[in-house]
Amino acid sequence: MSPLPPGPVARPAAARSTGREDYGAYRDFGGYQPLISADELLAEVERSGLLGRGGAAFPLAVKLRAVRDNGLRSGLGAVVVANGEEGEPASIKDRWLLRHRPHLILDGLRLAAAIVAADRAYVYVSDPESSRSIETALTELDTDALGVPVQVWMVEPGYVAGEETAAVRALNGGPVKPTDKPPRPFEEGVGGRPTLVSNVETLANLAYLQRHGSAEFRAQGTPMSPARFC
Repeated sequence: MSPLPPGPVARPAAARSTGREDYGAYRDFGGYQPLISADELLAEVERSGLLGRGGAAFPLAVKLRAVRDNGLRSGLGAVVVANGEEGEPASIKDRWLLRHRPHLILDGLRLAAAIVAADRAYVYVSDPESSRSIETALTELDTDALGVPVQVWMVEPGYVAGEETAAVRALNGGPVKPTDKPPRPFEEGVGGRPTLVSNVETLANLAYLQRHGSAEFRAQGTPMSPARFC
């Protein structure tokens, strides 16, 4: 099982030799492309048909639009959470990405934050090696490179710890357990603000999409699930 397809998004040589892709290797591979307008990027996500990779396969564009609109309507702004808490024991895809391609995730986080006009972001994990990888990647970037401050948030691992309301509850200082819905995070999440909780593989796909465009993205995978790589 591979979380990314062969060819244009396979690991570059630097990542294969060291086990972790650093900032220089990711930039050389075409990462951190200049931002286009948030509206243009959201339209490209809609054209791509990108579905969430956390298990529910919910259209990313719908979540992005809901968080953005609720943030603007409420006047509170928005928050983005890169969800890397992989509670399913048989799954290692998120940990692999966090450990080996942290900048691919941070690039996608940057894009999601730009679309929803977020002013705060988190990388939510329980795996110590994943946390160290992201922390190191953040030190490789200029302070304002992502356009939003990013904090790595560690929790104890648990089967339901990656559920979106459990993540929000933990980030709000509570126990790592799901809450009743509504409200859902896109309505009221971290700090009571509209919050995008997105799986790290989804954000990795967003970075790939921005780099290569929706047409190439849709050429991968199946018509019902474009670029579904795993």
